Amino acid sequence: ARHPTSVHANRTTSYKHYEGEINDSGITWPIPISQIPKFERQNRVRINVIGYDDEAKLDPFYPLAISKSTASEHPAVNVLLIENKDTTHFVLVKSLNALLCRGNTRDTKYYCERFVG
Repeated sequence: ARHPTSVHANRTTSYKHYEGEINDSGITWPIPISQIPKFERQNRVRINVIGYDDEAKLDPFYPLAISKSTASEHPAVNVLLIENKDTTHFVLVKSLNALLCRGNTRDTKYYCERFVG
């Protein structure tokens, strides 16, 4: 994330003073996946959207939208899209490795954000 915080990261008040940094002109909210590339360009950030299928037997996580930007100076943000019949919600993924780790964690694995799934 652009401004990580270790204290009260779940509270929107922790980020209120950064509110003016986001350029969301021409973006509709809640933001559809189709507008993420525009948001990336306007805000110099890379966004990867990961989907989740709770009925999948082996790999419940899959890539929905992986940033096409390769600009390493732009921070990468991984988000998980949670969907149900009434709503959709993006959740920040602080650790892609922790999200994708399955079962026994004795063997550390590292996942590349460009090859989820």
